[in-house]
Amino acid sequence: MKQYFWFSARQTIHSRRALVVVLLTTCWLAGCGGGGGGSSNGPAPGTGGSTGVTTYGDTTLPGRLVVNAGGGKVSEVFDLRTGQRAKLPASSTDPEHDSYSAGADTTTLLRLNQNIGGPQIEIAFINATGFAAARAPLQMSDRVHTPLLSADGRFILTFWDDHSSFESNKLTIFDAATGAVVKRTSRLDGFSVIGDPAAWLPDGRYVYLVKKSLYVTAPDNPNVDLLIKDMALPSDVSADVSLSSIAVSPDGKRLAFDWVEPRKGGISNDSNLWVVNLDGTGLHRLTSAPDPTSPLDYVHGSPTWSPDGKWVAGVLYMSGVSTAPAFPDAPFGGDRITGFVGCCDQVFVVDADGPEIALSWPSYDAAHGVKVFAPTGTSGQWLGTNGGLIYWIP
Repeated sequence: MKQYFWFSARQTIHSRRALVVVLLTTCWLAGCGGGGGGSSNGPAPGTGGSTGVTTYGDTTLPGRLVVNAGGGKVSEVFDLRTGQRAKLPASSTDPEHDSYSAGADTTTLLRLNQNIGGPQIEIAFINATGFAAARAPLQMSDRVHTPLLSADGRFILTFWDDHSSFESNKLTIFDAATGAVVKRTSRLDGFSVIGDPAAWLPDGRYVYLVKKSLYVTAPDNPNVDLLIKDMALPSDVSADVSLSSIAVSPDGKRLAFDWVEPRKGGISNDSNLWVVNLDGTGLHRLTSAPDPTSPLDYVHGSPTWSPDGKWVAGVLYMSGVSTAPAFPDAPFGGDRITGFVGCCDQVFVVDADGPEIALSWPSYDAAHGVKVFAPTGTSGQWLGTNGGLIYWIP
C-alpha cells in the first residue's frame, strides 16, 4: 500500500486550496459516488418491503443525512429511517462546484457554489424539507468554505479567504441578508486553517477550537471567553496549522471533533473523532486506527450529531491510498469493489457514549456502516462518499 503525505489527503477531502500539492483522485469504480459505495444486483436484505430498510445493523436511525458526493456528483439526502434517497437541487450554472452544509438552523441548508476562476461565489438558502429556495441567494466575491447558518438565520459563519495573504483564511461572520462582514477576528488569526474548527451553538453564540483550547463568543460581542484550556488530547502534528473540524450536539452541551495525532511509534498521523462536554468533562476518543502497525494515515473526519444527540456520524477517508476498500458481497449484497485508486470513503455511525471503535479496513465495516437504497430503489448499497462532507439533520 502506498502512503501519501497526510496534508495532501486532508486538503483533497475538504476541497481546500493547497498548502502543498493536492492529491486528486478519480471516481471511476462502479457504484461509487453520488452518496453510494457498492451497488447491488439483487433484493436488499433487511428491507421492510419496498419502502424501508434497516439502515444500521438490524435497526434504523433518526433523521436524515446530507451527503456531499464529491467528484462533481450531485449531493443527496438520505432518510435514515427508511434508507430512501433524494437528490438535492443543483445550481443552474456550474453545478459540479456545488456543496451543501447545515448549521444550527437545520430547517435551512446552504448550498455553496464555488465557481473556480469565476468572479463571484453564490450561497443559496434551500429549505431542508421541500428543497425549494428559502430566500434570495447571496452573491459574494472572493472565496469562503463550509458556510454555516446561525439558529436564528441572521448570520453565516465561515472561513473567508480574501487573498490578502497566505494566512488570510480567517474565521468570519457575515450578515446572512446582505453579505456584509459583521466580524472578522478570532484567536485563530495567524493559523493556516484546513478543517472547520468553528460551529454555532443553539443560543446564537459560536465556539471555535485553537489547538487544545476551546473559545466561545457571539457575533455582536467583542469579548471571547475561554471554555476549556489544554484538553487532555495527544500532541497534534503542527504548531501553526488548524486541522480540526467540530460539530455541536443539538442541545448545545457537547462537541464532537476530529483531532490529528501521531500514532505511537511515529509511523503515521491519524485523525480520530473525539467527544467532550462544553465544561471540559467527558472527553473521550470515539475512533482509532484499524491497523496500528500500518504506515497508512487513517483519517476519520466530518463529525456530525444525530438529532437525538445519541450518535455521531463521520467518514473514514481512505481515497488517497492505493488500495480501495472491498465492499463485501454479504450481508448487504453489494458488488465487491477493489482497485488501484478508489473513492470508497465509508460513512459510519458510532455511539456518542460508547467505547472507542476501530473500523475495519480495507473490508467495509458492516457493524458501523449505513445501509440505503441504491438509485434504482429496488436494491441496497452501503453509504459512502468521494471526499465530501456529511451533515445529520432532523
